[in-house]
Amino acid sequence: MRKQLGLSQAKFAEALGCTKRTLLTYETLRRDPPFRIIREAARLSDLSIDELALGAEGASRYRVRAWQQAESIKQRLIEMAILQGISLEMDSDRWNRVMQILLMNGALIGTNERLLEIFLVLQCPDKPSAPDIGKLQ
Repeated sequence: MRKQLGLSQAKFAEALGCTKRTLLTYETLRRDPPFRIIREAARLSDLSIDELALGAEGASRYRVRAWQQAESIKQRLIEMAILQGISLEMDSDRWNRVMQILLMNGALIGTNERLLEIFLVLQCPDKPSAPDIGKLQ
């Protein structure tokens, strides 16, 4: 990437906020860069972090799988809310935030839906039909 940007090791290291010697350890694969360096490299090259890590084709496949997973979680959450009599009226920005939080915390469909149940409890904690939070532990 540094060469594609036409930068010397010294200039690229400076732009990343590390030393030239540290950059060399990343370039020779002796050490993995910390997330802050990856984030800065992605910004400098005008790529998303997943494009930087996976390449354009891999990043595209990753995004499709992530979108499908998020849609499955959203549909299951809606089904569970209907069964509990809880309304999940949210605009798209709120849905996106909810999905991001659930996915980042490992929400799964099927055998482990605890995070979805907890979300429903938090949406309507005083509803008698909401799942008992003690059962979720």
